[in-house]
Amino acid sequence: MVEDLMYIQTSVNEQPINVMLDSGVTHTFVSNQLVKDLGLRLSSNHNFMKAVNPKAQKIVGISYDVLIMLDQWRGNQDVLVVNLDDYDIILSLDFLRKAKIVLMPYLNGVIIASLKF
Repeated sequence: MVEDLMYIQTSVNEQPINVMLDSGVTHTFVSNQLVKDLGLRLSSNHNFMKAVNPKAQKIVGISYDVLIMLDQWRGNQDVLVVNLDDYDIILSLDFLRKAKIVLMPYLNGVIIASLKF
């Protein structure tokens, strides 16, 4: 793992997974291999994605309503399945908003806000 990036321990489909948090990506990405390992359902998709420098690559598919748990927070997230080299999951800004997560890179941690009154 790269020290300058933020990682958290979470679980996906009740399997513990180390994930990368990235507030700069538009979608949550999951590696094709992890989808196979976890037995997630895959829906076809004919779109392409492009990162900053690499050549555009085909999106393998979409997995809908994937259960993600982080501490006491539980929620479902649609994820784009792509061929990732370095990470199994990259959680996006959309996920951070949904889970009410505040990144605190100077502490190398996160806060999970809860709106319970």
